[in-house]
Amino acid sequence: MHLKLKLNLDTFWRGARVVMEQIANLSTGNCRRGSNPRLSAKFMFSIDLDNNIISEVSYVNFNHLHPHENIIPEKRDLLKHKLQKETKFFFISSIIICNKSGIIIDGHHRYSSLKEIGISQIPVTKVNYMSKKIITTEKNIIPKKSIIKRALSGNLFDPKSTKHMVFCEKKNDWFPIILISSLFQIKL
Repeated sequence: MHLKLKLNLDTFWRGARVVMEQIANLSTGNCRRGSNPRLSAKFMFSIDLDNNIISEVSYVNFNHLHPHENIIPEKRDLLKHKLQKETKFFFISSIIICNKSGIIIDGHHRYSSLKEIGISQIPVTKVNYMSKKIITTEKNIIPKKSIIKRALSGNLFDPKSTKHMVFCEKKNDWFPIILISSLFQIKL
């Protein structure tokens, strides 16, 4: 049995088209400046996961989260300044965390930005990190136990050392784990 996560494109484009591209530009650096968000719509799809991958989508106090990588301060500052420009609310993708240890799997820059602007309840997607359907890098060369140990001890990896991927049953391929995050509205 699979959990089907579908993104309604009409709702997406009405609600958060521009905000999400700006966040993507700032937090990942993967989009070109001035790119048109409608051009990337053809790359959106539903992703099929085993039911045991996502355990919960909720808010967690930032004190209960543990980064495993250092951040790039300039990227954090760009995102932080963008979020601070908003007057009433903004949209942001949830931070992907391990449901057992609270380590951050994806979203270190978002976490750090939210923490610095004073957001104490962080939106998270909790996952079964030990699932074989989640890998740490494209070649899965960093053991998950090592990531957890270093995160909990404060001995963080360099920025962007990991690139967590999740297996999509529908496409029979691996995709960036951020695709399973949820869009949250944060009120200021």
